[in-house]
Amino acid sequence: MANVAEYKDKIKRIQDLEKQWEDNEQQKKIINAELDSLRIDVMKMLKSDDIKKMDTEYGTMSFYNRTSVSMPSDPEKKKQLLGYLEAEGLFDEMVTVHPGKLTSFYNTQVEAHKETDPFWNMPGIDEVKTTELPRYLPPKKG
Repeated sequence: MANVAEYKDKIKRIQDLEKQWEDNEQQKKIINAELDSLRIDVMKMLKSDDIKKMDTEYGTMSFYNRTSVSMPSDPEKKKQLLGYLEAEGLFDEMVTVHPGKLTSFYNTQVEAHKETDPFWNMPGIDEVKTTELPRYLPPKKG
């Protein structure tokens, strides 16, 4: 059986690493902001000079166009898109539910059915996984 000192040592190390993680995350944000700014500056310079690509001994900078689309928010347009995907035989392949959103919805449904049917399960859900995870909470300030 572990003694209290062993617990304290490990929890202190967790606290130290959590702080280091937070500091690194903040530093990453600062670096990313500068990187974004520099990339935009170089892109503006390239466009201004009508240059598509600049090769240097430090690397190559260029720009490209990326196309992206998203699910329509208008219900009628969403219905049209889903109908099109189904007609093309792509519905099952392309339409998914984010696992976090599905789990959240599942949990609210289980809670809603708790009183009336404690053995209720969402249709189509064959396996429910429960994982025990450790959680660290920093000491309360003050």
